[in-house]
Amino acid sequence: MRIAIALAALALPLSVLAAKPERPPIPETPSPRLAQALKGRIAGKPVGCINLRPQLSSQIVDSTAIIYKESRRRWYVTYPNRGDCPGLAPGRSIITRTPGTRLCSGDLARVVDLPMRFEYGSCAFSDFTPYVK
Repeated sequence: MRIAIALAALALPLSVLAAKPERPPIPETPSPRLAQALKGRIAGKPVGCINLRPQLSSQIVDSTAIIYKESRRRWYVTYPNRGDCPGLAPGRSIITRTPGTRLCSGDLARVVDLPMRFEYGSCAFSDFTPYVK
């Protein structure tokens, strides 16, 4: 009986590890600020990672979206994994730590106000949706 309980206790964590993680919800309709920023652009198929090297800049649109601008033609939009990141706001900065030159879904971004040296928290990224003009 003890062996059966021990095996059951071991099986539970293994089943949790084997479960496929759910994709975070991506808003069906973008916020008005994001819609305005993406006006005239067409969405592509989301990708799990983007290279940081060609990125010209990043822009926090609001608490629901960040735009990474690869060029004037191609931008990538990512959303916080939980759909909203309360500390994320225009005028603030995001700091990421990546082991390489790629930014990927699931990576964490710290939201900070650099002049005030205040940290608002952190959010994990979702997939990156390319938008082209």
